[in-house]
Amino acid sequence: MKKIFLASLVSIVLVAANVSAATVTVSSLADLQKAISKAESGDNLLFSNGIYKTTTDINIDRRGLRNNL
Repeated sequence: MKKIFLASLVSIVLVAANVSAATVTVSSLADLQKAISKAESGDNLLFSNGIYKTTTDINIDRRGLRNNL
């Protein structure tokens, strides 16, 4: 009985984690920086077709994420 409860609890947590993940499509460098700034752990960034050239830095702040490196 404990194993079934634990398996159910793990399943609920995994489903809940996937529900909060977002996929954001970007089509410009401005969109990319906004998406990075708003991104949360598990989110995916999808790039529209094209060539992305930048003359400035793209800032990524990883504080608070589960897999900080």
